[in-house]
Amino acid sequence: MLPHLNPRDQQMHHVEAFSCPSGKTTVRDPERIDRVIELLRETWKLVPDWRLTQLVVNAADTKVEATVLFHLEDDSFERKLQFLLSSLRAIEPR
Repeated sequence: MLPHLNPRDQQMHHVEAFSCPSGKTTVRDPERIDRVIELLRETWKLVPDWRLTQLVVNAADTKVEATVLFHLEDDSFERKLQFLLSSLRAIEPR
C-alpha cells in the first residue's frame, strides 16, 4: 500500500505500486530513469550545441505554457524523446 494514498483512492485510480531498491514504495516505475537518461544521452550527443533545456523542450514538443512541461509524465516524455532521437538519426550525416 502507498502511504500517501488511502486504499479507496488506490482502488479508484488503479494505482500500481513499485518497490525501489531503497525499500520505498512508489507509483512510478523506477526503471524509467535509466531508459530516459540513456535517451537523453544519445540524443544530446547528436546535437551537442543544444542546451539541456532546449533538448527537453524540443523533445517534449509542447507548444503551450511551461506548466504543461512541468506536469508532463515521464512515459509521455520518453516516447517524445524517442521520436526526437529517431528523427535526428534519420537526418544525421553519414
